[in-house]
Amino acid sequence: MAGTEAFDETGAETFAICNCSGCESGYEYQSNTTENRFFQLRRKWLVERNGNWFQLKARPKDWNALRQLQNAGLEIPE
Repeated sequence: MAGTEAFDETGAETFAICNCSGCESGYEYQSNTTENRFFQLRRKWLVERNGNWFQLKARPKDWNALRQLQNAGLEIPE
């Protein structure tokens, strides 16, 4: 999901859209969103959208969705 730009300095949602997943802070998730909800969003992105980037131009060269999740220590959805 969107990184630090998803919330402002007060913790309020900015409604920023993640270049990677296309999720919008304040719409798909809020500051009190549970880890389970984030897992569901990641699963939807990987399973239904095949890990494709929302904004393909922003994708780093040689980027790999599964490797990114592993490096972040996140559970990989099946």
